[in-house]
Amino acid sequence: WLHQIMEQLCAKPGCRFAVCTTSDYQGEIKKHVDVFFLPSSRVLSECLAASETIVLRSGYSSLMDMYATGKENLILVPSKGQTEQEYLAKHWSVNFGADVM
Repeated sequence: WLHQIMEQLCAKPGCRFAVCTTSDYQGEIKKHVDVFFLPSSRVLSECLAASETIVLRSGYSSLMDMYATGKENLILVPSKGQTEQEYLAKHWSVNFGADVM
């Protein structure tokens, strides 16, 4: 899923993006996309605070983190075959206005 997201971000040079990931991304990275592999808590907090929209998996812990930060512009990407993530993505879409990929 990271490759799909990166392709879409790299195609939007008029915007600035930060990607924080635990996956080692090996694809093309444009100047308007910053990638942080296993960011420290400080870097992750700074990225979240500065973000207008956040794209993330729809796991329980991730969603609770977003709820605690008050971030509302979310794009959720449930892991295929993970019924709990699929359920949570739908629930957050209906109740909190999150977009789902």
